[in-house]
Amino acid sequence: SGRTARHFAEYCRLLQLPFLTWSRDRSRKFDTSDSDLVQKASAASHILLLISDSAITDFIKDHPFLKEKLFIHFSGALEIPGTVGAHPLMTFGPDLYTLAEYQKIPFVLTSQHVFSEVLPGLPNRSFQIAAEEKAYYHALCVMNGNFTTLLWQKMREGLKSLHLPADIANPYLEQVTKNILATPNLALTGPLARRDQITMDKNLQALHQHQDSFEQVYRAFKT
Repeated sequence: SGRTARHFAEYCRLLQLPFLTWSRDRSRKFDTSDSDLVQKASAASHILLLISDSAITDFIKDHPFLKEKLFIHFSGALEIPGTVGAHPLMTFGPDLYTLAEYQKIPFVLTSQHVFSEVLPGLPNRSFQIAAEEKAYYHALCVMNGNFTTLLWQKMREGLKSLHLPADIANPYLEQVTKNILATPNLALTGPLARRDQITMDKNLQALHQHQDSFEQVYRAFKT
């Protein structure tokens, strides 16, 4: 019932793929005599566990019978024996997406399973990486998806503190995104691209005067 699970259920619905869902009751410990998990698992050909990374290992340990089926998790960082990791390279927001948007999502696998066997019926592109490179791959995903989000959130907050509407940054964000997609190696602009030391020093001085913790972030990117 989490965000990724809701998105994937919607994708299956749009593709008209048959699926069952089961959601954990965190208020009590799992009891096979008191749950429909066993029933639903026995009726399924594939088991997809879409919960937080920190809970995956313990959940599998508590429910070993799930590994009797082809068992898939979506973690981008974990490599768990007896399971298949299929990481969707996408961020999942609160609103559901269109079929076309779901179909664009690439999946990255570390096992030798064929993607059409892991997630049958999905037309998405898939790629293989070595298991030992999974943590590095996921670090790249976290940095690019989340660090940039934090920076844009910071800009919106800063504009508001200057009594400016936060949405005036939207055209800037849209053009930055277009530039990165069109010409990634030429997308960097401003004082960092020009190596304009005078302007960068002024920026750092202003951040320091405002006692802004993002001064250290600027310094890190400046180098």
